Amino acid sequence: ISTWGQHSLIDSFGDDLLEQVKDLSARYKFILSLHPRYDEFNKRNTESRSDILRRWEAAGVHIDRSAGWEEYVASADVAVSDHSSLGLYHVLLNHPMVLVDIPQDQYVMDSTFALMKQRLPVLDRGADLESLLLQSMSTDYSSDLALVRGRMLSCQGRALVRYREEISELLGLNVDR
Repeated sequence: ISTWGQHSLIDSFGDDLLEQVKDLSARYKFILSLHPRYDEFNKRNTESRSDILRRWEAAGVHIDRSAGWEEYVASADVAVSDHSSLGLYHVLLNHPMVLVDIPQDQYVMDSTFALMKQRLPVLDRGADLESLLLQSMSTDYSSDLALVRGRMLSCQGRALVRYREEISELLGLNVDR
């Protein structure tokens, strides 16, 4: 899951991560979610969103331009995320997660992201991708994720219920309110 900017997943690890994904594609299925407004907010004038998606697709990554993100968030076994808001949905769904390392001066110290970075595996080089995926899937981070969920500020202490309801509605699932 990648947002935009210098410290995003794509801009931080780009080719290094793509090489890892190619090497691991026989054992794992990868789906790339690149922010739809990547071009608009990417001030570095690097590759366009379309070029990035084409390059990753040529490497064997499933790119579905017609599907919404909701079904992939709900069905993913593990997420690799930068500071994208989609990463928070994985937290709310109690999914294993690997975070992309972001320099400390780029986020607020008492933020949800800071707490996630303290509690979850952090990717600081592409070569560690598989070991961190395995760690994330074999370690129970439920209590760490519960702590993060309780600190989400949009509706502090109630975010889990609100987002579960919203995600369920988007996916067309019945949920008790």
